[in-house]
Amino acid sequence: MSRWLLGPALALALGVLALGLTAASVTAQETDDGAQAAEDPTASVPGALRVSLEPTEVTIGGRVRATLTLVWMGEELDAPPRFPAFGDGWGGAEVLETSELEAFTDNVGRQIFRQVFELAAFRPGRVDLPAPRVAVPLAERTVDVTAQTSADQPLGFEVVSVLPEIADPVLDPDAASGDSAGDSPDDAAAADQAPAPRPLAPPARFEPGLAFPLTAVALLLLLAFSVWRLLVALARAPALSDAPDAAPVDPLSLLPPLDELRRRLAAIEPDRPEPAHTAISLALRTYLGRRLTLQAVESTTTEIQRRLRTGSLDPDTARRAVELLRLCDRAKFAGERVPVETTARRVEDASSIGSAIDGMLRRDESTQVAGLPQDGPREAAA
Repeated sequence: MSRWLLGPALALALGVLALGLTAASVTAQETDDGAQAAEDPTASVPGALRVSLEPTEVTIGGRVRATLTLVWMGEELDAPPRFPAFGDGWGGAEVLETSELEAFTDNVGRQIFRQVFELAAFRPGRVDLPAPRVAVPLAERTVDVTAQTSADQPLGFEVVSVLPEIADPVLDPDAASGDSAGDSPDDAAAADQAPAPRPLAPPARFEPGLAFPLTAVALLLLLAFSVWRLLVALARAPALSDAPDAAPVDPLSLLPPLDELRRRLAAIEPDRPEPAHTAISLALRTYLGRRLTLQAVESTTTEIQRRLRTGSLDPDTARRAVELLRLCDRAKFAGERVPVETTARRVEDASSIGSAIDGMLRRDESTQVAGLPQDGPREAAA
């Protein structure tokens, strides 16, 4: 009986030993994978960032087009990826322009994000660019994707100068003086036979000769001819008295403002309503412009009303003037039919408004000349 049990017991022990060895190897492999992921944090990131530079060699100030392309193959993004801003520049290069972020999906379902940067450098030599990094926001975390570079192919470009290279006499005195160890004997003999510099010559005496007086005479004749032509042109020019007369002056504008208003109103014919209202409006606007110093003829009725409110004019008189101008506007522009009696009454209203404004302004002027406030006499009488 013990022999029958010895075989199964040995088989069971061997199976348990093999199972333990298998579990230990799996645990060791997981530990190695975890250590590798800790050393390379981008190994588990389902995305890649590529950088392309075009061209890789420019002159000073030339532009380099840097294209950053993010290929994402992981879960859905919570927001668009955040590409670097490069506020102070990218390494030794200045960022001149930044394009908008492009997003699309390729034919295999990968999400592609692309942004273009215009770079420039202003010093010759190698311009190294640090590896850029893009932040990818996910639903529960943010993943950083860094562009992969190698020591054999670092990220950057070359800046060359357009000026020819000139030997520095301080750093290379032999090159500046023309002496070198490889000069041939013929060059040395030619240098020995070179003539010595001649001493400075004494000052030479200036001999004008015949050309100097001939040139002076020719210039004088040319000047005299120019003066003669100028005098002839002035003689042929029309005199100032032949100039066309200026625009005729309206004699009514030479009268005092109130007299001009009355003269213009007296010439209006009430039996023609539309021309009469146009003449009433023009006469009253001309009077307001002269008496109150404002651009009444060129202004609208609303603008005149605004100016009269801010002035020192009596509110009732200002209201009467604005109402009369509005009535004239309705007859001029809206074609309102106005009886002859109403037209004649509005002519009288315009004259009355002018008389009221003129009397008020004369009282104010006399009060200011006397040096008394406007309400002084009334207070004294009270």
